Amino acid sequence: MKVLVGLSGGVDSAVAAYLLKEQGFDVTCCFMRNWDSFANNDIKGNPEIFNNTCPQEDDYQDAKKVAEKLGLPLLRVDFIKEYWDQVFTVFLSEYGKGRTPNPDILCNKYIKFDAFYNYALKNGFDLIATGHYASNDYKEKSPQEVRLIFDQTITQTKADSENKTETTGKPTEKEKSVYISLRRAMDQNKDQTYFLAQIPQNALSRTLFPLGHLSKPEVRDLASRLSLDSVKIKKDSTGICFIGERNFREFLSNYLPAKKGQIVDIDTGEILGEHDGVLYYTLGQRKGMNITAHRGPWFVCGKDVESNLLYVCHTDHQDWLYSDLCVVDQINWLIDDIQKVPTDLTVKFRYRQKDIPVQVTIDPDNPTKAMVHYPQLSSSVTAGQEAVFYNGEICLGGGIIETIYRDGQDLTKKINECGIQAYEKAKKQREIRMEKTRKNQKNRARHKKQLKDQKENRKQKDQPDSGNLNKSANQKEQNPNSLPQQEEKSDE
Repeated sequence: MKVLVGLSGGVDSAVAAYLLKEQGFDVTCCFMRNWDSFANNDIKGNPEIFNNTCPQEDDYQDAKKVAEKLGLPLLRVDFIKEYWDQVFTVFLSEYGKGRTPNPDILCNKYIKFDAFYNYALKNGFDLIATGHYASNDYKEKSPQEVRLIFDQTITQTKADSENKTETTGKPTEKEKSVYISLRRAMDQNKDQTYFLAQIPQNALSRTLFPLGHLSKPEVRDLASRLSLDSVKIKKDSTGICFIGERNFREFLSNYLPAKKGQIVDIDTGEILGEHDGVLYYTLGQRKGMNITAHRGPWFVCGKDVESNLLYVCHTDHQDWLYSDLCVVDQINWLIDDIQKVPTDLTVKFRYRQKDIPVQVTIDPDNPTKAMVHYPQLSSSVTAGQEAVFYNGEICLGGGIIETIYRDGQDLTKKINECGIQAYEKAKKQREIRMEKTRKNQKNRARHKKQLKDQKENRKQKDQPDSGNLNKSANQKEQNPNSLPQQEEKSDE
């Protein structure tokens, strides 16, 4: 079977390509270029913008060395426009609304398992493969075993791909007969099913995850034994999918200009500092706010985009962060029959978060929408992020968190209402204090002037009359012998 492996220039996809070759698949590698820093105005916050070569080119050279070492052909394809139109534009739009999207999930949905997937089918490949830490029903199966499961749908899929420019995300009637489940990886610390929850079922049914049964140390050890020198000790990719490490606030400011505003205590309404732009913060964030005059720690609990206020709560008042229910929309169910979805599941609202037991109620009029109830409460559930559902080791899919509730109230709305009320009340109190201070200053100034005037008056009263002094002096000059004459008269 012909397999097209996404070779990124990292150690995971390199080992994935090797394993598939060893299993007997007809393997071709493909490097995807999805970002152009100069064309996309990726200037501020980019530490590598003035390097002699861009990071994507460095990654391509590493991928090329791996392909040569493994004796595999390497293709190169650009999805820069698709990434901008379907991933980055959505990413910016969500951030502009004060929400927190996950670019890695968008990237998998629209690039790796749509644009790349369709490219593979149109070029005669039966399957695609990636270096994700995940698994499915093809786990460690030989090409012959995969063929037995899969053979009946390939002809139909190729015919479909010739008539469509993009996948619908829904399996055809023939595809339904080979439903493939998405399962957690053996290495729970590296499991990446959270990021794969939005991929369409028809792409999942044609995807191999060779690393699903390996741990990260085992992958690096295998790369070392294979002398894959360009990747064996290479640092794992981090940051934004296909973009890389960035100073996030500076990076966003290339597209969403910073608008400074006030950081407000949700309980008192007092101003604690100045933020760089509410769009740059996430719920539950504790660092990076530079609140120094007020003892914390402080946590972001709300963002009012309209009034440009960032609400924070003190560590002693973290109730503002907790919710007990949320509405999840645009759910991509990775199951052959939605009626089979259990009510009691577990969910992750964030990657690395421990599974949270929940009760899921699917909207009967819209099966891609559900209410998710977690009476034990959960902190910092955030609109725009992904809720991913699990039934044991099986990932049932995920959707976008739309609204968060606490005790039946829309928590975001409540925080904004309470926050602005507290802010306006504190503002009025500040104005009263300022007016009182101005009056006191005015009274002190007037009193000081009165004291000064009184002092001047006393000083003038204490001084001799200069007019009388001059008159006396003139008399003496006119009759200097007056006293002696009187004395002579008395002697006679």
